[in-house]
Amino acid sequence: MIKKQLVVALVLLLLIPLVLVLGGALFSLINPEIAAGHPNYVRNFHLLNLLKKTTMWATAAGVAVLWLLVCLQVIRAKKRSPSWLDPLQEAIPLLADSGGIGAFRARCPGDAERSGH
Repeated sequence: MIKKQLVVALVLLLLIPLVLVLGGALFSLINPEIAAGHPNYVRNFHLLNLLKKTTMWATAAGVAVLWLLVCLQVIRAKKRSPSWLDPLQEAIPLLADSGGIGAFRARCPGDAERSGH
C-alpha cells in the first residue's frame, strides 16, 4: 500500500512544473515597455520592471519551498530522521548574515564605548 506521505510528495513534485510554467507565463506577460507614452513613464517602467523581477524570484522561491516539502514528505514516509536538515539550519543564519544587513550599518561615534571595546 502506498503511504499518504508519498502521495502528497508526488502531488507536490508534480506541482513544481506547474508553478514554473505559470510563473514563466506571468513573467512573459509583464511588459514594462507598455508604460511608454504615459506621463509618468519612468516611474511606471520601474514599477513594472520591479513586478516582473519579483514574479521571477517568487516563482523560484515557490519552487524551492515545494522541493523542500517534497523532501520532508519522503523523509516522513520512510520514517527517517530529518538530521540532514541540521546543516540547513546552520546555513540559514549565515545566508541571512551574508546579505550584509549588519555590515552596511553606519557606525555611530558612541558604538565602541557602548559595546565595551
